[in-house]
Amino acid sequence: MRTKPKSFWIARGLPVTNITLDTNTVKLSAESLSKVVLDPALLGKIKEFEERESKLEKKKTLLIKFSQAALAARSSVFVL
Repeated sequence: MRTKPKSFWIARGLPVTNITLDTNTVKLSAESLSKVVLDPALLGKIKEFEERESKLEKKKTLLIKFSQAALAARSSVFVL
């Protein structure tokens, strides 16, 4: 817990409710979510993360294919 709530609220004896992590949720309707307007800077950052993840996935796929091809080439070589 952060120090400010402890010192400014709890230490003064103000009301406190202990909750578990699974009850700390908010339910939103699809309609209210569809009306949310996000900051263009945030949308740009999300797009940047998506592009970076896409590049990493492509590299990972290429590495797996290369490894599989190398293993197949190794197993097809006969040692006499």
